[in-house]
Amino acid sequence: MRYSLLLPALTLVASASWLVSCGNESSYNTAYASTAPLTDTIPEPYGTTMKGAVPVPSAFAPLLGRWQSIVDPEEVLHFLPGRYISYYGGEKIVEEVMHYHANCPAECTTSHEGAMEFPCFTIDSEYGSSCFALVKVSENTLELSLLGGPGNTLSYQRLIEE
Repeated sequence: MRYSLLLPALTLVASASWLVSCGNESSYNTAYASTAPLTDTIPEPYGTTMKGAVPVPSAFAPLLGRWQSIVDPEEVLHFLPGRYISYYGGEKIVEEVMHYHANCPAECTTSHEGAMEFPCFTIDSEYGSSCFALVKVSENTLELSLLGGPGNTLSYQRLIEE
């Protein structure tokens, strides 16, 4: 008879301990979440490194930063590790996952005959992938060409961060 009361008592103690520990964990997560910065970025791609940063091949490092269109000063591109962000008139238009390619993949050509021997990057969206050839990247000049598009060169100048 004594043992029949002991088992429910032990179960009650274990349940109370579990609830207390869950309650503490929940309040910790809530407190931590309230101090976390709010951002409007898209989810991190698989294989990212610490803090969501995608490793940037050294050949693409000069691409990082903000670039303003020579033709339309309202258009600004912002390249972050693994990210392509487009602004127009100061408003974000699109933010997409970006992949770097030392040799542009065959999927970027209209003929799909094989990889091309020049660097490019691809951006993925819900509408599919777009490939941009890196025509020129220097300290202050960026020239891109949308592969499979009209073939014109898009020219940008680097914006100096203040």
